This record gives sequence, structure tokens and C-alpha cells, in this order.
Amino acid sequence: MEMMRPCSWASEKQPDLILLDMMLPKMSGLEVLKALKKEPATEGIPVVVLTGLSQTNAERFRRDGAFAFLAKADLALDQGGEPLLAILTKILTELPGARVQPACGSHAEEQRPL
Repeated sequence: MEMMRPCSWASEKQPDLILLDMMLPKMSGLEVLKALKKEPATEGIPVVVLTGLSQTNAERFRRDGAFAFLAKADLALDQGGEPLLAILTKILTELPGARVQPACGSHAEEQRPL
């Protein structure tokens, strides 16, 4: 039943993208990913997997429906969120039908989703 909350939220909100950590307290991120991809209302929402697991798991996550795979070790999250934001911006521009606009007060090359 716990798994239904993320799926219900995603079904109701229809986000442009879901950033899904694989290490969750009550269920695995893989269970959530599979549930999202099984439901017609959420199967088309791109899911970016964020994990501390090795790159060797990337192909499995993609087979299970992940749009992209991000390894926490590659993001230097202990030094701030800029690397993660830059990668997510790049991913958003790769989505089918993606539209991005310059972020207010940002550098010209930085963009954010609409």
C-alpha cells in the first residue's frame, strides 16, 4: 500500500520529470519505478534514477523504465547542488517536446524548465 502514494501523487500532479532516489526508507526505488511504469497514468513520465549503486546497474534501471541514471558519487553533492542542477537541466532539454527558458538572474548558458 505504501507504494501507491508516489504513484497516486505522480498520477495526480503529472510532473515533467521524476527524480527518484533508489534508497528509500519503506520501499525500494526500484519498486516505485516499476509501479510508475506499470500504471497507464504515469508510464510516460520520465524517471531519472539517483543512486549510490555502481554504473553497472544503469542498464537494468533503463530496462525497468528509467530515462536516465545518475550516480551520487559523480555529482559531488557534498559540495552543493549545482552539478545535479546542471545535469537535470541537460536531461530536461533531451526530453521529447522539451522547452526550457533562461532562469531569472542566472548566467546566459544556464536554463530551467518551464
